[in-house]
Amino acid sequence: MRIVILIFGSYGDHAPMWQVGREAVRRGHHVAAIGNARYFAMQDWSAMQTIDIVSLQESKDGEKKIARNSLLGNFGLFRLWVETNLQRSYEALRQLAPFEDTVLFIPNGPGALSALTIREQFMVPVMHYHLDPWSTLDTSNDWIERFRNWSIRKVVGGTVQKAFDQFRSALGLPPVRDYAKWEEQQVDAACGMYPEFTAKARPFQAPPYPFHMTGFSMTAMAPQPVPPAMEAFLANGPPPVVVSKPSWLATADHFFRETERALKQLNMRGILTGSSGSETPSPDILHVPFANHHDFLHRGSAFIHHGGAGTAGAGLYAGVPQVVVPQAPMQRDFGNRLKNLGVGEIVEAWPYKAAWVAKAIDRLTSSTAVVARCRELAAELHRPGPTSSELVIDAIEALAKRGCRAK
Repeated sequence: MRIVILIFGSYGDHAPMWQVGREAVRRGHHVAAIGNARYFAMQDWSAMQTIDIVSLQESKDGEKKIARNSLLGNFGLFRLWVETNLQRSYEALRQLAPFEDTVLFIPNGPGALSALTIREQFMVPVMHYHLDPWSTLDTSNDWIERFRNWSIRKVVGGTVQKAFDQFRSALGLPPVRDYAKWEEQQVDAACGMYPEFTAKARPFQAPPYPFHMTGFSMTAMAPQPVPPAMEAFLANGPPPVVVSKPSWLATADHFFRETERALKQLNMRGILTGSSGSETPSPDILHVPFANHHDFLHRGSAFIHHGGAGTAGAGLYAGVPQVVVPQAPMQRDFGNRLKNLGVGEIVEAWPYKAAWVAKAIDRLTSSTAVVARCRELAAELHRPGPTSSELVIDAIEALAKRGCRAK
C-alpha cells in the first residue's frame, strides 16, 4: 500500500508525521511525504519519498515577512501560502497517480484543500489527522466559543476562498459554497493524535465519520543525550524552567526578555530554546538555538510555550506544570484544556509582562496539587501499549480495506 502524507506547517507538524511514516515503512508500506524542505532536513526521512513544495529559501523568506508585517499583512501572507500549497501539493499528488491501493493522510484545515479535491475527483480514501482537539470542541452551549469559532472560520475562509475558487475553476470544477459541508463529504475517517483525556477536558463532539484518538506521537521516542553544555547546566543547579519559542515565530525578543525578567524575580534558572542569546548574559539562563524538548523536559521545573499540540503534549509527557502563551485559537484552546486538567495556566501574548509570568510560574510550581496532577497524567501517558503511530497505521490499513465512504 502507498500512504501519501501531506504536511502543512512547521517543525511541530512534520515531526509527528515522521513518526507515522517510519511505522508505515516498518510494516512494508511505501510512504510519500509532501511538505517543507526546511523541516525534512531536521530528521532522517531517507526511508521515505519526500517532495518539497516549500523550499528552504521560501521558508526563510516567509519568516522575514512575518517579522515585518502586521496581523493584517500576515493574513495576506497566509493566503499566499495556501494558494502556493494548493497548486504545488495538487501537482505533487497528481504525479503520484495512479491512486490504486493508496490512502491520503492529510491535515484538517486549509492545508488539505488539494488532497480533498483529489478525493472528490478520483475517489482516493482520505484520512484526516488532527494534531490538536480544537476541532472536536462542542460549542453548542457556549455562545462565546461559538461566535469565536464562527469569526475565525469567516476570516480564514474569506482569506482563502478566492484562491480556492480560482484553483477549482482551472480544474473545471464548480466553486464550493459551503466548505464545511463539502469537507465533511470528502473525509472518510480521522485520527486525533492526542489522548482521550485532553479531548474530554472540554465539551467534546466527535466528527460525523470514524474517529480514532491515538495519543501523542512522542510516546514512541526514547530521550536522547543532550549537548554537553546543556547537560552541564542541568546538572549544576535546581531544575530550570524550560521556555520554548514556536518554530514559525520569526522574532521573539520581547517574549524572551520578559521571561528572563520573570525568572530573575523568582530567583529561578531557565533554558530558553529557540533563542540566540541575551543582551545581559546570566549564569542562570542558558540560551539554546534548537532542542528536542522530549530529551530533557522531564528534568525541568515548569514549561513556558505557545500552546502547540506537540509542545503541550511534551509537557504532559514530562509531567511538568505549563504556562501557555497562545498565538492562535487552537493554542488558546489547548491552554484552556491544560487549565481544566489542573496542570497549566494561560498568560496573554499581548501585553506579555514579566510580573504576570512570574505569578503564573509561582502559583503552578508551589502547588502540591498541580505537581501531583502533572505526575498522574504523565504516568498515564507512560503506560505500556501501542504507540500513537502504530494506532494511526492500524486505522489507515483499515480504511484502505473499507475504501471511501458513501456520500
